[in-house]
Amino acid sequence: MDKRNYEKENITWCIAKLNKMCDYARIQRCAHAAGNSLDKPHYQIVINGYAIVSYYGFSELTDRIADFVNTFEAGYKVANGMECL
Repeated sequence: MDKRNYEKENITWCIAKLNKMCDYARIQRCAHAAGNSLDKPHYQIVINGYAIVSYYGFSELTDRIADFVNTFEAGYKVANGMECL
C-alpha cells in the first residue's frame, strides 16, 4: 500500500472511531480561511456540528489526527465512567 492510500485509510478509521463516540464526526476542508493561502487549505475535525480542531495542510492532518482521536477517546472514557484519571 502506498503512503497516500495508507493516510486516507488512517483518516477513515479515525473518523469511524469518532463516530462511535459521538453523534456525528467529519473532516471539513476550508480553503478560504483568513490569512490562509489557497494552495494549503486547512482541515477541521467537526464533531456534532462544532469545529473542534484545525490542521493546516493535508500532511499535518494525517500526522496528527490519530493523536487527537486517542485524546478524545480517553476523555470520552473518563466522562462516561469507563476509566478514572
